[in-house]
Amino acid sequence: MGVVAPNGIGLDDFWNSIVRGWSAVRRITSFDASSYPSQIAAEIHHFDPADYMEPRNARRLDRFAQFALAAAQMAVEDAEFHLNRDDPYRVGVFMGTPSGAERRSRLSTPSS
Repeated sequence: MGVVAPNGIGLDDFWNSIVRGWSAVRRITSFDASSYPSQIAAEIHHFDPADYMEPRNARRLDRFAQFALAAAQMAVEDAEFHLNRDDPYRVGVFMGTPSGAERRSRLSTPSS
């Protein structure tokens, strides 16, 4: 498994947050949300895409895609999967994201 979530990056951090009952829901700090009806969210902090990919590649990707690639890398490592050794047809992927690049333009402008 690979996890990039507001309450933990990596399976251990994520699981420890769940066990402790820690919520990542806070006042938004990554942008000025004062013109939005709600200023509360669960943001992902302390994520450095360079930990999971080349900075040049990271610059070409939307943030949600960076999260997905980092989680995929963690999952491959957690599974001890080796593409050269294991059967690639016996691999499944489940990915969840509440939004992506298509929605970003709608979400970046305050609603009237």
